Amino acid sequence: MEIARSIAALLTWQWLILILALSFQRPLRGLIKRITHFRIGGEKGAQADFAGLERRAGELEEVKKEDRVEAKLFVLRDAQGNERAKLGLTNTNSTNLSLYDPSGKERASIFVLPDGTSALAFYDNNGEERAVLATGLLSSFHLVGPDGTSAATLLIDGTDRPEWEMVDPRGLRIT
Repeated sequence: MEIARSIAALLTWQWLILILALSFQRPLRGLIKRITHFRIGGEKGAQADFAGLERRAGELEEVKKEDRVEAKLFVLRDAQGNERAKLGLTNTNSTNLSLYDPSGKERASIFVLPDGTSALAFYDNNGEERAVLATGLLSSFHLVGPDGTSAATLLIDGTDRPEWEMVDPRGLRIT
């Protein structure tokens, strides 16, 4: 019975991965077409170089000092005066951009730690992390189910092989 549950949980994750793959098929295909060099192994585990991604967003243009706004914290408010975004430095000297929904709940954040580690995180209605993409000393992608227990994690830490881990709703590791 336990094996049947593990297989059922695994199949659930396989469907999730298939749905994600189909959902992101077009953007991924475009990204794959831009790969100019791909390496497996070595210090970073796996690494790809992409052509033209840095040019799509453009570069920040230098402007005169009187045309700049400088501060340690920027707060964006909606018409009702609610904070909808904050950009600033934390007490640990990390850079953080947090985005809030109309009720004031943090829904997404981008941050860069002092050591250069950067991450993008998404939060649910309760303020719990549900998806995190991080890069620095290691690179990882972490998804957490609505139950807060089931999860899938891809970790590339520069060792001989990447790690893939899935956890079912009971907190048991699926192998």
